[in-house]
Amino acid sequence: MPMRLLLTFFILTACYSAQGLNSTSHSHYSAGLFTGSVRPFDFQLKATLDSYKRDLNNICKLVILRERHVDVALLRSVPKHPHPLKLPANVYHGKATDLWSQHSTARLDNLIRKRAVELYNLVLSSSSRINFIFGQTQQLHNHMFDQLTETSENCQVKVTHYDGHRSSIKLHEILSRLPELSFDPMHCPEYRWGDYSPYCDEKVFSKDWHEAQRRLRYLTWHPKNFGGLTAEDLFYTTFTGQRQLPENPPKTDIYKLLRSKIK
Repeated sequence: MPMRLLLTFFILTACYSAQGLNSTSHSHYSAGLFTGSVRPFDFQLKATLDSYKRDLNNICKLVILRERHVDVALLRSVPKHPHPLKLPANVYHGKATDLWSQHSTARLDNLIRKRAVELYNLVLSSSSRINFIFGQTQQLHNHMFDQLTETSENCQVKVTHYDGHRSSIKLHEILSRLPELSFDPMHCPEYRWGDYSPYCDEKVFSKDWHEAQRRLRYLTWHPKNFGGLTAEDLFYTTFTGQRQLPENPPKTDIYKLLRSKIK
């Protein structure tokens, strides 16, 4: 085996193992590299797509879990309760002793955004790595887009709107609007899923709280000892501890990213 191919084999094997892929597939592709029946490009493509698919499915599970939390809050008529004048003393790490904390999805939403940002970056880094080694990425992008489309078809949430009608949102649509999903259980269903309806403004101060929480909807980490703020306080809060609250939304729209790369 030429030295360059041997080196490529060891590099790709290490990448494949690090991505946690099963040993059967790993052995099959490793043997194929030695015999020549599997190209190094196919080996890396398989490793990248398996990791990508696994991460998509994990995000789907979190989104479905979120759907259940939002539905429970609606069933218990939480959005009809008056919003507390202040956020709980510890939004992300406190005990769920009050109605708002029991039904908030603040921690879960941050986790979903974090996973989505990681997946967005995986698409970018994988493209750069494969292009650097093999000089081609079109096949990778096509496969990623197809996988996203397939997963989105199988991963949809049912949204109950304020007026009672229901609609479906696919995973790739949720990813595109993640920075707009409200974690506040006392907001209308449309706000909860990153949409808007005139019904949402019927409740006193609902719009004020939604606008004040904008930076918190951009978070991908959990601030410690953060809370106890009014909507007005939150408007002017830019730091929590030693970290600055993000001013711009994170990049999570994987569908748009892949569409831009497909020729």
